[in-house]
Amino acid sequence: MHVLFKRRPNSTAIYCRITVNGIHATLFSTFIKVPVDQWDQKAQRILGDSLASCDNNMRLDQIKSDITRLFLQDNELSSHELAALYLQKDKVIFYFSDIVDLFEKDCRLIYRNPETLRSYLTRIGNVRAFIEDRKINKMQAFRISLSIAHDFVRFMRERNCSHPYISRNIYVLKNITSNAASREILKLTPYSVSNLRSGKK
Repeated sequence: MHVLFKRRPNSTAIYCRITVNGIHATLFSTFIKVPVDQWDQKAQRILGDSLASCDNNMRLDQIKSDITRLFLQDNELSSHELAALYLQKDKVIFYFSDIVDLFEKDCRLIYRNPETLRSYLTRIGNVRAFIEDRKINKMQAFRISLSIAHDFVRFMRERNCSHPYISRNIYVLKNITSNAASREILKLTPYSVSNLRSGKK
């Protein structure tokens, strides 16, 4: 069994192809987009040491790990069956709190610098506090929308947080949903860096 990530011609999106016994399954999107000059096909990595590059490489690793785990559970699966099984994961019910837990787990695995990890865990804690305050811990993940992000900004401003600090927390909220999208829990992340604002006038 082999998992390959690749770009389609004239596209910035990264796709995944599963091969079993020389037979390829249909490509499916990872929902990760990178500039053409930042994708290393041979290394199967996104170039650069930016936070976004690290996060997206982490998401690719998670996709490969999830597919490998499914295959090890049943190595008689064909490539098409394995791809179908992987893409069925969005039928499991995930709640807002669940995708926060998954992101925290990934952060603990990927960030070895104690200070970096501490910063992430603090911001994740702020998201958890927001979820508890608004009593939306059992909101199904697919219902998360841009209005939730706007309410999160209000929540942070109610606590007199600074504009830069709110912006950093918004970025973590975006990463939580992006991580869920990479796992096929969400079809698309409802947020992007460009459409989230900290509320500064």
